Parts: sequence; C-alpha cells; structure tokens
Amino acid sequence: MAFQSWIGKIDDRVNKFAAWKWRYFVLVPGIFLLVSILYYAFCFRPLSYYEVYEGQASYLQDYCGFGSLGQGIAFLVLVVLAIVFAIVYMVGLKKTGRLTGHKWGVFFVFLLSIFSTVIVFALKVNAQIGHVDWCLWNFYDSTNTDYRPGHWGVILDIFRNGTIENFPKDAAGNYWYDNQYYQNKFWHYLLAYFMRFNGLFIHAGDAITADAAAHNFVFTETEDVLFESTRIMVASIGIWTSLMILKLLEKLGAHQEREAIAMGLFAFTPFFMMLPSIYNNDSLSFLFTLLALYWAIDWHEQFSWHAIILIALNLGLGMATKFNAGVMALPIAALFVYELVRLYQKKEAGFAGAFKEHPYRTFWLQIVAFAAIVFPLGLFFAIYQYKVYNIPFGYVWDNGVEAHNYISPYYNLFIRFCIFPSPDMFFSIFSLPYRLGVKGAYTDQWGTEDFNIWTGFFKSTIFNQANMDSYPEVETVPFMIGAYFIYIVFFLLAIYTLVYVFWYAIAFIGGHHRGLFTTRRAFLWAITLTEIVSYVYFNYKYPYTCTAHCRYILEFFFPLYLALASGLRKGKVYLTFFHQKHQQKAT
Repeated sequence: MAFQSWIGKIDDRVNKFAAWKWRYFVLVPGIFLLVSILYYAFCFRPLSYYEVYEGQASYLQDYCGFGSLGQGIAFLVLVVLAIVFAIVYMVGLKKTGRLTGHKWGVFFVFLLSIFSTVIVFALKVNAQIGHVDWCLWNFYDSTNTDYRPGHWGVILDIFRNGTIENFPKDAAGNYWYDNQYYQNKFWHYLLAYFMRFNGLFIHAGDAITADAAAHNFVFTETEDVLFESTRIMVASIGIWTSLMILKLLEKLGAHQEREAIAMGLFAFTPFFMMLPSIYNNDSLSFLFTLLALYWAIDWHEQFSWHAIILIALNLGLGMATKFNAGVMALPIAALFVYELVRLYQKKEAGFAGAFKEHPYRTFWLQIVAFAAIVFPLGLFFAIYQYKVYNIPFGYVWDNGVEAHNYISPYYNLFIRFCIFPSPDMFFSIFSLPYRLGVKGAYTDQWGTEDFNIWTGFFKSTIFNQANMDSYPEVETVPFMIGAYFIYIVFFLLAIYTLVYVFWYAIAFIGGHHRGLFTTRRAFLWAITLTEIVSYVYFNYKYPYTCTAHCRYILEFFFPLYLALASGLRKGKVYLTFFHQKHQQKAT
C-alpha cells in the first residue's frame, strides 16, 4: 500500500505539471540545463580526447567522448538506474490503475531521449566515424582542388571569423561549393556561436592538438574543447525532437494504444536514436518541420494568430537549416487551400465565426503574415548565396557518373523504384554503397552495390550508412547475431505494414473506413504523398546510394508508423478474438 500511495502522489504531481499552461517554458530550458550539467559532470575535459586516452586502446582515443573511463561508467550506471526507476514507476501505475496509452507514450519519449543522449555523449564530436558529411581535418587532399570541407569546416570557419570567410575556391579562383558549403547555414551558425558563447568561460590553451598536428592541420586545444561542448546543444535538440514526435502523433489523432505503439516504434528505431549524433543539419531541420506541422493542425483547429505565426517561423527556420524542409510547405499549403474553400462555401455552421467579425479579411491577413515571415526566413540563405557565391538556387552536390557511389542505368528504373522487398536487401544486411573498381574504371556487378531506393531507406533506418566491410573488427559473433535479429524484426514489420496497407486500401475502395476520413487523415495523406514523390524525384535526379537514405524523408515515418500501429492494434484484437473463440470451442 505504501508503494501504491507513493506512486499515486508522484503521478498526481506529474499530472498537475502536465496540465499547467506554462509547462513548456519550464520544460524546454530545464532539459537544456540538465543536459549541460550532465555534460560537464561526465564528458568535459579541458584537453582533446585524443590526448586524454593517449596510450590506451585506439578506439577510445579516436572515438570516446567521456571525460575518462570512470566518468563514462558512472554515466552509464546513472542511465541504467534512471531506466529502472522509470520501469518501476510504470509498474506502479499499472497496479494503481493509472497507466494509460499516453503515459506509455511519455515513457517511450523518455527512452528515446536516453538512447539518443547516450550516443551523443559516448561519441566525441571530432571523430570521423558516426557522423554524416562531417569531414574532419583535411578529409580530402588539401593540396589540390578536390579539397571540400564538410560541416566541420563550415562551423570552424564561422567560429573563427564570425561569418563565412574561407569559402573554398578551385584553381581558377571560382567558388567551389561542393560538399557542404552550399548548404543553408542556420544550424552551422547556431553551433559556431554556441562555441563562441562557451568560449567566454573556457580556454584550454592555444597549442595545436596532437591529432590535428598528425593531419597537418592548425586546430587548437581550445577549439577542440569548444567543438565538443556543442554536444550540449545537439543532445538537447534530440530530446526536444523526441517530445515533439509524441505531440505531433497526438495532433494527428493517435490516442491511447495507437499513440503508445507508434511512439514505441520511434523509440526503438535505431536511426532516431542516432539522429542527433550524426552531427549534420537533419536533426534541427526535422525539429522545425515537426513544430510547423504541429502548429498547422493547431491552426486548423482554432485559426489563431499565434498558430499561423509559429507555422511560418518554424517552416522558415527549417528551410534556413536545410532547404528541403520546404517540401512540408506543400501539405501545409493544401490545408490552407482546404480551409479557404471551406470558408467561402460556409458548409459548416459557425465556421466563419472562428475568424470573429471579419472572417475573409482575417483569413487573408493571416496568409499575408505567413508569407511575410516564411519567405524572408526560408529563402534568405539561398538568395544570399546565389548573389555572393553564385550557388544555383536549390543546388545539391552532384557527384557525377564517375563517382564510386553512382547507380548506373545497369539497374533499370523498375527495380530501383517500384519493388519492395528488392533483391539487394539480401546482398547484405548492411549498406553496400560502392561499385567495384577504382576511379575512372568502375564496373557494375550484381550483388556488390545497393540500387533500390526503398532498400536504402530500410537499411539506413537500422544501420544509418554503416558499411561493415570497412570496420571488420566489429563483426564479432555477438554483434552479428544482434544485427541480424534487428534486421529480421524490422523486415517482418515492414512486410506486415505492406499487407495491412494493402488490406486497408481494398477495404476503403469497397466502401469501408470512409466515414473515418477526417481532415487530419487527409493531412496525413498529403504528408505521405509529398514525402514519397520528393524522395523518388530526388533519387531519380541524383542516382547515388547516399541519396537513398531515410534522413531525407523523416516525416514519412509518421504515416508509416501510424499505419503499423493501427495494424498491430487490429492484429492484437483479432488474435484475442480467435483465442477466446478457440477456448470456447475447447470448453
């Protein structure tokens, strides 16, 4: 009884906080403060980690991001205790009859936040592995025009100069904007100026780090330590994103069991655990698009001024972070058009009243305000970089047909785009990103390279871009058993989803489910079609294995996991029914 009373008191306080109007003004900065405390307690050292772990195992020296092995172990013990406490709390809620689907969803948010933070803390920033397009040191040969700095070089440039000063040039003096300098740079400025802020309190000396010297690169101890401090911001973005995933699931109409299952799928999807730690602009861009979609649905419910402004701010900042966030403007625009038609037709009594005394004028003023915010924010970097650096509008780095990751016409369009499962799913459970041969003499051979865009989506969801052929030391028996287990589980879930969606489509055509086709579901379909079409077009225009990656259509996971959650829920209902029927027959 004492245990149940203790659980009840905690739950009452949690519920009271959850109902408080201003909770997010405490929760959002509170998360940032907590992450900061944890980072300085377990990760901070006024010295590069390469030197912290000098003389120890090479993988610790090259990759480990904890202040010491002891600090790392202490942090992991704290994580285990936190998870145990959360599980005990959930058991207590179950025993007291207080456990709901929403609380399961919150529990999975907690787990996803824990998983993503552990990876961010465990892997140092200045490591070549685990990050996407990071390009540490002179990853390309800096003695010729093939030198193309990645995200690391862009952030370092802004940190040192306050803005972009060292935009790469080729031998002819033209701006060389391949790799990551062409990207919109809100994320890069955010991290660079966060480093500058931390630099007000941190100075680790101006000596060149040992690993930088080994790469003939000028990079000081202070710069290294400040780069590592950006993990506070990156881990916080990961936790905020976890919260917004649950909030958007609720806005899309997922409740109780469906909400819990969908959030559980997000929590145990490996790529969402890795998303903050890949250290590129995808994580922040995804957070902004989640916020934009959330406020779009909120505007549909209330037509408030603050909602329209927040849609514009978040969509604009998402585009300023990564330009392809702009594709989410399409379903949002479709929602605007739908509400415009509904307003003028006045099919629903009281609809015009939502805009108070002047419904038509208010609607158009909101659209004007939206445009006045989103276009300057979203297009600023694209226009500026076109005018200053002559970067084409909407430019994407094109590797060329001689690239080692080019998908040649040897693989026809049908097997690349139109089938799933595809044969290349069974070439290897890991990514096969490269053709055979050397530069200028690549050959296409069946079984050596992934070619199907949905295979790329599937594999990257589990293993990111991991190509285990490059890291044979990790291919131990326990690791491979775990990898195959995860692959098989996700494969079975993918097949189950396909079967359920096919069954649902047949039922819908037959006249079932149509009464359930709400505005939210139509909005979800708009997101689905937008993501699929943009992904297919992107891979058609840029036929490389690196473009067949789930990070380019992260919003697609919402309709995908909501469909799978519905399918699993219905499957549970049918299994329960048949089990009871079997028991009755046996009796």
